[in-house]
Amino acid sequence: MCIVAWIPTADGFTVFSNRDDRPAKAHLSNHRHQGNNFIVLLNGGLENHIPKPPYRASRVEVLNTFFEFKDVEDFKEHFVFEGMEPFTLVIYLAQKLQQVVWTGSEVLYHSLDKTILHLWASSTLYTPEQQLHFKHQVEQVLEEENSVVQPIESLFQHQFQFPGNGYGTVTLSTTCVQLD
Repeated sequence: MCIVAWIPTADGFTVFSNRDDRPAKAHLSNHRHQGNNFIVLLNGGLENHIPKPPYRASRVEVLNTFFEFKDVEDFKEHFVFEGMEPFTLVIYLAQKLQQVVWTGSEVLYHSLDKTILHLWASSTLYTPEQQLHFKHQVEQVLEEENSVVQPIESLFQHQFQFPGNGYGTVTLSTTCVQLD
C-alpha cells in the first residue's frame, strides 16, 4: 500500500488507497476489511530505511494475523515485531482510528482523531515533501467539491499513480471503502 487517505464525510468515513508494488505481487492484498473494521499496511515506518534481509516473515503476515488479536493493545503486546521489515498500520476498529508504526527498532502507537483528514504514504516510495503535496491536493479537492467520492477517486486513479522507480513498481489497484 502506498497512499491512503482517511476522509470524514456526512455519512461516516471514506478510505481511499493506492497499492503500488511489482506486478508479480498483484495477488497479494495490503488491506483487510471485516464489517465496519478496516486495516491497511504501508511499507516502511516513519522514514525510508535500508532493507536488511532476511526477515522472519513478509509484512503481509501482519495483515493475515491482525484479527487473531482481541484489539490493538493485544496486538501491540503480543505480536512479534522483531525480525520484521518496518511498516505502518492504519487501523479502524471499534469506532477508533489508530496507527501502529514498527520502525525496525521500536513500536509507536497513536490514537487519531477520526473527524479530520489524514493521509499516509509509503516512506519507502515517497519523500515527506511528496506526502505533504498529496495531502494538499486532497484538501484542495475537498474545498472545491460537494461530493467526495468522485473527485478523490479521480485523484487516486490519475494523479497519484506511481510513475515507476526502475524496480518495476507500478500502481496495481485503487480502493475506496465506505465506513460508518
